[in-house]
Amino acid sequence: VSPSATIVSGNTLSATGAAVVHGAIANQGTIIGPSGFRAYQVFEDKVTGTGATSGHVKYNGGHNPGAATAGGLPGAPVTPSYHVTVGDGDLALGDRNTLQLDVGGYVRGISYDGVDVTGEIWLDGTREIQRADGFMPDRSFTYHLFDAGSFFGQFSAFNLPSLFGGFACDTSEVNSVGRRSVISAGPAPIPEIDFPRVGAAIAL
Repeated sequence: VSPSATIVSGNTLSATGAAVVHGAIANQGTIIGPSGFRAYQVFEDKVTGTGATSGHVKYNGGHNPGAATAGGLPGAPVTPSYHVTVGDGDLALGDRNTLQLDVGGYVRGISYDGVDVTGEIWLDGTREIQRADGFMPDRSFTYHLFDAGSFFGQFSAFNLPSLFGGFACDTSEVNSVGRRSVISAGPAPIPEIDFPRVGAAIAL
């Protein structure tokens, strides 16, 4: 697709074997990737939208759950549209990918983003948290960002906006939360962030 396209509600973008898609995608329908071992439908440009996925899908060019349009002008103001991306299969995040999750409240899928997959999730690239203007999360609240059958790999970078000033990363629950990856408020200083192969938790 070039330079962008929308998968409208009720429609699908399917691949029965390994495939590469160029061009930004607004997914309001369903992306169906292949089911073969380690065969993926790979997206080289940003994928947004409230649609679902199934099969094996890989994001290389960025993913933002809930954002309603593909592309956009750099620096333009954005009003987040929150969503939990649901995948029936495996999801891989490439080393060039930036996964942007928006936080603007305390209700998952209503005021902050998440990603759920029934199979494996392979972590790589950058995880970026964007906070809605005027919102300051409570230090006692835990954000459930991911759920997957199993976790592999780790993010190479983690970006928090300056608006999270005074908040820090805390990985003390990393081995106790099972399949979930969460963030929650916590005191400084900021320790090194590490994501194990199964499960992950970080705190702000």
